[in-house]
Amino acid sequence: MKTMFDAVNINNLPTGAEMVAGYVNGLWPTYHELQKRHPHAQVVSISISADTLADVLDVEKYDATATQSLGWARAMRAKRRPPIIYTSAANVNAVLDVFTAAGEPHPYLWVAEWNNEPHLYPGSVATQWANGTHTYPGLADGCDTSLVSELWPTSPTPKLKGNTTMKITPQYAGSLFRQLAAYAGIATQFANSGHLPASVRTAIISVSGVILAIEHYTAKP
Repeated sequence: MKTMFDAVNINNLPTGAEMVAGYVNGLWPTYHELQKRHPHAQVVSISISADTLADVLDVEKYDATATQSLGWARAMRAKRRPPIIYTSAANVNAVLDVFTAAGEPHPYLWVAEWNNEPHLYPGSVATQWANGTHTYPGLADGCDTSLVSELWPTSPTPKLKGNTTMKITPQYAGSLFRQLAAYAGIATQFANSGHLPASVRTAIISVSGVILAIEHYTAKP
């Protein structure tokens, strides 16, 4: 068994971690920096969109969907790379049902099931059991902690170049602005309720308004 860490702020990752994971796209593309900072660790790449190949596809709200994971897994297999899907325990059946209905072999699963106890969700090759908060502190503050089994695929994967240009699709743009819109809504509420100078409140509300407008425009009908 191994322990894997991932975090939005990679400064929180333990120095001697044997496995770390980071995103190749989205709001926090940390993968390439992790390769530099953790040269002796196994570095796992994660994509939030089904049009980008990586070690893992993130299937959760605002990222790839269960339906999209099927095409991504097929593309991975065409490249002779094992598909690994990250999703919550509540969403596992939705993912597997898509593959079963299509007659496609099930992917490997990295499942999020936070209970602050190292364990493996049934059928998974890794389970994220803590998120680094006070409720589920895990093994490092501000980090997700996962238990990884010996069944985690170890076949070599192509090294992603740091200057790779990522294709921005409408689906990816929509996901990006949905995430930004969520933060914009929070920022607007804070500006309206907080004791801030009028100029600061105006700036926050103006920027948030632009983001929300763009998100509305890019959202699917």
